[in-house]
Amino acid sequence: MIPKHYGGIDRIYGDISIDGADKILDLIDEYVELVEMNKNSTRYHSNQQEKRIAKKMGGKQVRGSGSTPFFKGDVIAGKLFIEAKTRAQPATQITVKKEWLEKAKEQSYSTHKPDYAVAISFGDDKDYYVIEDSFFENLYKAKQVLDKVYEAVSEYNSTSPEDREYLLSTLDIEQMIEEAYV
Repeated sequence: MIPKHYGGIDRIYGDISIDGADKILDLIDEYVELVEMNKNSTRYHSNQQEKRIAKKMGGKQVRGSGSTPFFKGDVIAGKLFIEAKTRAQPATQITVKKEWLEKAKEQSYSTHKPDYAVAISFGDDKDYYVIEDSFFENLYKAKQVLDKVYEAVSEYNSTSPEDREYLLSTLDIEQMIEEAYV
């Protein structure tokens, strides 16, 4: 079955049938199973990276890893589109190509995912993410707000019940957000 959002329908969840697509996807699944038996192949290591990222991010590994016209990218996690790149053998360096970033951006837009990242692994089961500056700035600002909320909740929990009402009245999350995004 094809995930929705191809042709304007929600792309990742739900099933629709497009002529022959199920057969193509079944063949891709068979191919991936065969490749997984060869633990020295790049595809094996790519598949392991994609599964790892999907699990950590609470997302889904894309069937066929973007090799079909209706499935793009390697992992989709909510509104985040992830293109994964890995080394089959452990290494100390990897070349990041601008075309990877441009392709990820283009495909994220075509799949209606507002944010994208390229995940890079040096072959050691650890992933590093390359993201655009505006996305990084938003993540940093969101973390600042969360830190302030966490601090306020910690203070609330350590306050006596009679002082909690006053503390809640002084807590202004909208102001925290406004201050972070100024």
